[in-house]
Amino acid sequence: MLSKKLLLLTFFLLVSLSLKAAENVSIIFDGVTDDVEKNILSSISLQKQKDHPRLSVSRIKKLHSKAQEEIKLSLQALGYYRPVIHSDLTHTKGVWTAEYKINLGVPIKVTIMDIQIKGDAASDEAFDQLIPNLTLQKNAPLHHGKYESTKKDLLRLAAIRGYLDAEFTSNKVEVDLANYEANITLHFNSGVRYHYGEIRYSDSPVRQDELQNSQSFEEGDPYLNSQLITFQQNLANTDYFSEVEVQPLHNEINNKTIPVQVHLVEQKRNRYTAGVGFGTDTGPRLKLGWSNRYNSQGHRMGADAKISPTLSSLSSHYTVPNFRKKGAELGFNASLSREDTDTSKSNAAQIGINHRQKRWGWDETASINYLLENFEVSNTEETSKSLIPSIGWSKTKTDNTTYTNNGYRLGLNMRGAVETILSDFSFFQVGLNGKYIRSFWDKGRFITRGNIGLTEVSDFNLLPTSLRYFTGGDNTIRGFEYEDLGPTDDRGNVIGGKFLLVSSLEYEHKIKDKWSIAGFVDAGNAFNTFGDEFEYGAGFGVRWLSPVGLIRVDLAMGVSDPDRPIRLHIVIGPDL
Repeated sequence: MLSKKLLLLTFFLLVSLSLKAAENVSIIFDGVTDDVEKNILSSISLQKQKDHPRLSVSRIKKLHSKAQEEIKLSLQALGYYRPVIHSDLTHTKGVWTAEYKINLGVPIKVTIMDIQIKGDAASDEAFDQLIPNLTLQKNAPLHHGKYESTKKDLLRLAAIRGYLDAEFTSNKVEVDLANYEANITLHFNSGVRYHYGEIRYSDSPVRQDELQNSQSFEEGDPYLNSQLITFQQNLANTDYFSEVEVQPLHNEINNKTIPVQVHLVEQKRNRYTAGVGFGTDTGPRLKLGWSNRYNSQGHRMGADAKISPTLSSLSSHYTVPNFRKKGAELGFNASLSREDTDTSKSNAAQIGINHRQKRWGWDETASINYLLENFEVSNTEETSKSLIPSIGWSKTKTDNTTYTNNGYRLGLNMRGAVETILSDFSFFQVGLNGKYIRSFWDKGRFITRGNIGLTEVSDFNLLPTSLRYFTGGDNTIRGFEYEDLGPTDDRGNVIGGKFLLVSSLEYEHKIKDKWSIAGFVDAGNAFNTFGDEFEYGAGFGVRWLSPVGLIRVDLAMGVSDPDRPIRLHIVIGPDL
């Protein structure tokens, strides 16, 4: 009976010991930067075990006694071979505090950096450019992490440039503590450079000879991985394929050549699109679209219809791609449009030709359009015709197309007409627009935008309303009606202007999940004479990142015209 009680007592004692709370441990470093401290913490055993549920006092003392040697080893990886470390372990109010005061000393420097490139890469300019920019250089402090990165940089460049047999014949770090210097040896043999083998295409609705125009390489050319990526992007940008994969076939290498497989899955021949939207400027909007891949040369044609109470249009296009240049295409277009606002009415017909391409990293569009427009403004009706050559550049960069945290949009356009060349009047117009979004802190972002327009015209009365400048509305100066601002006639009717200057500053702050609040100030006007007064609008709004896109709801007042009522502005669509 006594033995049973003893066994039970022993059992409960063991359980109580196992359930005893772990000792609390705090680790403090003095004399090192945050980066160095982070490296040390990842190396010492006390840090790794300080939250163990059965950490004992004896174990803490043992791990603390090992810490100095572990810290020295971790500092050697950063080039500090002569640190002075003072450690102390104290126990106060139930907490064990391990404190380490560190004098790093002077880091050891790389005295000799012996890099030798042999093989075909010895005459490759890419390696000549890489070596002066390697992460570790002569006379720099020794850093073993950077040494490993240097080796990876050499191997990575070899791989993407087709040196598939590349290897180090010698790679070592020698530390001379007596002279306190380090010597690095990297002897790299690239071997021969591989070349492209056979380029194979899967079945495609577009003729193979057309697709080959997108290639920047031929069978037998030296291998370069970036060319495959560019080729894949070129094919994907044609919009003819739902899947594009350009894959080097390393398992079929023969005689130092790498075959390439081009796998393509075609889009549906006919594509239909439909969308709805709403804005207080335009009211409810309906958009319908149709596109068709017309033939094996990759030609496309399509039509779009946009319908709203304020602005409606019907357009068609025929596009001939240029597979030799990324994103380049020749287009033919025709359209009919109607605009009916409180300040003007317009019915226009347009036909033209355009060429799009990438230039200097920008999207460039050059076009010639013939415009016939009947318009009414200030109870005066005119009909004018004009042949308008134009050129424009645009660029958009965003981290998220639906809700941008950091990004921008820039655009520059120039257009004009000459009275003696199929036009009733002469004009020249330049427009510059931009929008910039930058996040601050964790939940805020600043949004700024601006528009500038300049026009020189021989007869302003013949300038169609589609070429005049108006402002006011959802995307210009909130607090005013759509296109309700601009120069006026003798009766006070807005007739539009030759110049435009609009700017906006907005701060938005996230309050919950997909909801944000915003405050903003808009300023500017349309003018016929610079120096005329600006109009100002200001207000606040709510943002909701809904399943159909970003919805912006604003209440704004015309600060410069306080007699105007507070206006509601609603816009659905992406930031950029």
